[in-house]
This record gives sequence, structure tokens and C-alpha cells, in this order.
Amino acid sequence: MTKKAALINRLNSLSETEKENIITFFNKHPVYENRVDWNSKTLEYEDFKKLFSIADTSKKREKWKAKADPETLFKGFNCRIIKKTKKFFIIMPLDWECAVFLNSFDCGGEGAKWCIGEKYNFMHWNYYISGNDLFYFICFAHKHPEYGKKVIFQYNIKNKKIRIWNAQDKEINLENSLRE
Repeated sequence: MTKKAALINRLNSLSETEKENIITFFNKHPVYENRVDWNSKTLEYEDFKKLFSIADTSKKREKWKAKADPETLFKGFNCRIIKKTKKFFIIMPLDWECAVFLNSFDCGGEGAKWCIGEKYNFMHWNYYISGNDLFYFICFAHKHPEYGKKVIFQYNIKNKKIRIWNAQDKEINLENSLRE
């Protein structure tokens, strides 16, 4: 149990369900922990509900901005913007942290399962990059009927081989894709 979870569990004014909700919230949004007076013994669930609302509003604002300008999603991440049109957005992740973000639901809709963006293991990223592979992330403005909301292109510099992966980390047959 984390220190925050132990503090939350000590709050007698909260039900078990409320405590679980608060712990889940802070696991997802640790940046809001500093907005709570953890020394206060009179914390009520309403105090935490205010934080839930702030986080929800903040997330909605981010999504509204991203719809108007998808590039805002990638500020603060180490990547190269390749192309931006009304139909799609292409970026090149330059480090593992950016690849983890590309896997997330916060980035262009669907969460992805690409091994290069595995949250707790950077080994796949290092392996492919050291093997001269480059990755290009494509986020579609509207969900593509076959590919979903995002795909990633893998290009090997040495053998010039291209592979395309959907968000579920299943390879897309390149020949069929090029005919469409």
C-alpha cells in the first residue's frame, strides 16, 4: 500500500467505496495530490469531488484543443512533426517516453499495444532503434473503418523494409493497404 493510500484509508469520514475512488483517482492523476491538505483530519468526500471535477474539466479542455490542433498533444514530448493535414497527423517519436505516450488513450483516441511503447519496459524501443528502425505514428482525424484511429509505420534503414501495425499491434498487410 502506498503512503497516500494509507493516509486515505485513515479518513474515518469516508466509506470504503469512496476511499477506493480517491485512491484510483490519485493513481491516475498524481499531480493533484499537492492540492490536498493531507494533515487535515476533517477531509470529506466533497473535498475530493472538487478535485475530480477540476481534473475532468482540465482533460476536456485538452481534448478540445487537440481536436482543433492535434499538435498540442505532443508538446512536451520528444518527437518530430512530419506532416499535419485535416485528415491525418504524422509524427516521429524520438524517445521511449514519447512512444509510451503514443500507446496511451490520451494520444489520438484508442490506446495502443505497440511493444516499443510498453509502459514499464524500454527494452523493445532500444532493440528496434539500435537495429536501425524508425517509427512514424499516424493519427487519423476520423476513425478509419479498417485501421481505427491510429497506426504506426516501422521503417528499417538498412533493408528498406516497411511494416505497418494497428493499435492492437497486429501487422497490416502492406500490399492490401497500398491498393486502397
